[in-house]
Amino acid sequence: MWRFSAIGKTYKAYDFFYTVRDTFISRVNFSNFEPDYFIRKVNHAKSSTVHEYQFNDGFRKIYSFVKQEDQPFIRDTLVWEPTVSDMLNTVYDFRNYNFDGLKKNEQVNFKMLVDNKTEDLYFRYRGEEVVKTRNGRKFRCHHIIIRLLGGDFFPDGEYMNVWFTADQNRIPVKVETEILVGSVNAILTNVEHIKYPLTSEIH
Repeated sequence: MWRFSAIGKTYKAYDFFYTVRDTFISRVNFSNFEPDYFIRKVNHAKSSTVHEYQFNDGFRKIYSFVKQEDQPFIRDTLVWEPTVSDMLNTVYDFRNYNFDGLKKNEQVNFKMLVDNKTEDLYFRYRGEEVVKTRNGRKFRCHHIIIRLLGGDFFPDGEYMNVWFTADQNRIPVKVETEILVGSVNAILTNVEHIKYPLTSEIH
């Protein structure tokens, strides 16, 4: 199994105004990249939510467990539709797209498990751009905008921007997205043990 994790938190200087401590963990099958398990723990100020999903490949079912603050536990069984993945697995799976074959503003549809439902979403290809990191490195990148659904974390609309290296690695160099209480920005600092040459870097 592959295991992915992502952690989001506010800078300590901002904790006095609004504290964010979010954790995302995804486990996927090594052979076909299908999800096996996903948990999302969201803690914003005094609000907390836990979404936990177990994927059953044999019965093509998703067993869900959701807990929101003082609300009762919600347990559910969902039909696992083809190509449906969790949030973190979907982001990694974007790296398999052949962005060179897309036209500017072309829309690519996908399905994702969001808040105990399977949702039809899309990303829009915005073309190739040059991105500069904080340490001065420059990369030719494919820019996409992902359509988000309104919920306990994101607003509704085309608010997530991601730039992937324009080479076979398709490494996410930069991510910008709006959230309900502000915005999130992430930028690449370093890469190691990549499979292909980093031909997108501009020297």
